[in-house]
Amino acid sequence: MKNLLGVRMRTTPGSSRRPEPRLPGVFSGDAVLWVKSETKYISAVRALLNAVCASTILSDQDRDDLKLAVGEAVCNAMQHGSPNGSRDYVCVAFAVRADGVTVSVSDCGGPFAKKCRTRRMKAPRERGYGLLIINKLSSAVRIDSNGRGTTVTMEKRFPIAV
Repeated sequence: MKNLLGVRMRTTPGSSRRPEPRLPGVFSGDAVLWVKSETKYISAVRALLNAVCASTILSDQDRDDLKLAVGEAVCNAMQHGSPNGSRDYVCVAFAVRADGVTVSVSDCGGPFAKKCRTRRMKAPRERGYGLLIINKLSSAVRIDSNGRGTTVTMEKRFPIAV
C-alpha cells in the first residue's frame, strides 16, 4: 500500500483484508484532495488552496478568509462527519471560475441536523461557531446533506472592477 497524505491506495487488487473505509462523494474541479479524517492534514488542504488561489485576483485578505472558512469546514467534516474517526476520509474540491473560487468539503457521515445549528446559536458557547464563521467569511455557502454525508460548498467571488 502507498500512503499519500494519509490516503491508502491499493497497489494490487485484493491486497487488503481490512474493510474499506467510508469515502464521501466524488467531485470534479481544478484540484481534488482526499485526506484521512485526521486534523494533521488540514495544513495540506490549506497549502493546496494557496496554490489554487495563487493565479487569481483574490486579495491576501480574501485568501486568508477563504483559508479560514475552508479550515473550519474541514474540521467540522472530520469531527462531525466521520463516524469511523481516522478510518474515514474527507474530500476537498477546488474550482477557479470566471467570477471566483469555489471549494467543496464533503464527508461521509449521516445527515446534517439543522435544528442543532439553530439551538447552538441561542446559547453562548466556546465552540460551535464554525458555520457562522464560514458564512461570514464566504460570499456564498451551500450545505447539501443526505444519509451518506454532507457537503459544504463555499464561494469567494472576485472583486468587481469599477
